[in-house]
Amino acid sequence: GRVVQYSARASLNVGSMDALGAPCSGLGALASRFQACGPPGVAPRLLPRPRFGPSGGGSRTPGRGRGVGGRSTGGGEPKSEGSSQNLATVLAISCLNLMSFTVVAPITPGLMTHFDLSSVSSIGFASSAFSLGRLCTTSIWPIASDYLGRRRVLCIALLGSAAGAALQGAAITLGWTFAAFLVARGMTGMFSGIVPVLKAYIFDAFPADDVPAILAYREAAGTLAFVIGPLLGGAMATRYFSSPLYFASFSGAFAALLVTRFLGEAGASAKGLGRGRRRSKASGKPGATAVDGQDSSGRLLFPLLLLSFVWACTRTCFHAYFPLMLAREYSLSTAKMGTCLTFVSLLAAGIQVAGFEPCRKKFGLRGTLAAGGLLVSLGLAGLGASLGRLPLSVVLGFSALYGVGVALLSPAMPALLMRAATPERRGMFLGVESGIVNFGRIVAPPIFGLFALQGGLVISALATASASVFVWCRSAASEPAPLPP
Repeated sequence: GRVVQYSARASLNVGSMDALGAPCSGLGALASRFQACGPPGVAPRLLPRPRFGPSGGGSRTPGRGRGVGGRSTGGGEPKSEGSSQNLATVLAISCLNLMSFTVVAPITPGLMTHFDLSSVSSIGFASSAFSLGRLCTTSIWPIASDYLGRRRVLCIALLGSAAGAALQGAAITLGWTFAAFLVARGMTGMFSGIVPVLKAYIFDAFPADDVPAILAYREAAGTLAFVIGPLLGGAMATRYFSSPLYFASFSGAFAALLVTRFLGEAGASAKGLGRGRRRSKASGKPGATAVDGQDSSGRLLFPLLLLSFVWACTRTCFHAYFPLMLAREYSLSTAKMGTCLTFVSLLAAGIQVAGFEPCRKKFGLRGTLAAGGLLVSLGLAGLGASLGRLPLSVVLGFSALYGVGVALLSPAMPALLMRAATPERRGMFLGVESGIVNFGRIVAPPIFGLFALQGGLVISALATASASVFVWCRSAASEPAPLPP
């Protein structure tokens, strides 16, 4: 039979059963799982069984999130061995995936000489080909991962990206045309859009109140690729020009191996979490859900998507043209240019690891995002005014300002995006947002190349500052409610 708890009389019955001692304690616990919900006349419902932390004993406090495979994660950080392994694997994949991109950056100016290109905008087409390939599939990967599983999609994408990088290296080694190189680069881009899948995995596999910090760690791991990649790529290119591309192929294949061996599947827990969110929404509770404290009004969706587009354009143009500007204005060698890029990325990684979380706790996500956008804008405007006119040390100072802004803006923006999206449509939203971002990566580099390079930096600064202020003005008067325990 089912024991139903009704108001004061049910409480008295449960207390009486507990007073009988140990033989009836199990029945009392069963009774506490039932309650009448809603107004009179509404049928009672069965409450879910409480889930406890990984330690098993001790406090009877329900776990706050579910780990991979349905394991409870208990407190703030994922504490089970499996969750720690998954976190380490996610960070390693993020680093290796971006490494295949950043390690190639120092050879960008050399492509003009190798393929005998006469226009600076031709380098922009190399970046656009990569982004065009990504645009064709970027909305497919997160949706496919809902059906095939995150691990399988990650393996397919990483192996395809490795094959594309190998073909780019072959195009240089075997003397293929620039058009063939662009085709190989576009193929690489088709398999490179795993960031939405990684974000979906993070939201599936870790407690919701830990997601902003884990996103910051993921950004720091990616920034580490910007630290190591240019330095390593510059050193390799001085000995063999196409070697960074072959190294990119190796890093993609190694990341796929890590996924196969060490990453647990999170699809089951994601579906269970989605059902819980729908139940919460159906219960009629206004405002944020009990799972992730989201902003369900959607008033920030358009401003945040606009900022994502502008930020994608700005960051893509910076990484596509900044090495070329350093080489032209200061006659830097490939190795020295890689060192300069490594300096900027190392600073950003340090801020993401040590400074993002204190800044978020003090100013909130909105304040952190606004501060990051303004610092990026100041750094880009300073670079546009100083490149070729002031000493290299001043240019590196403005580059450092840009790096600090990147460290604050990059983790805060996806966290706010996911809070503004409805949970039951999160996968589709990630695909749409990724498509918008990659469209910006396609159109921005050629347009940027039409301007004087310094002028393009100033335009990027104004656009980033305007979009950041727009998000701030459209957001609520106060920071969204903190995630409940």
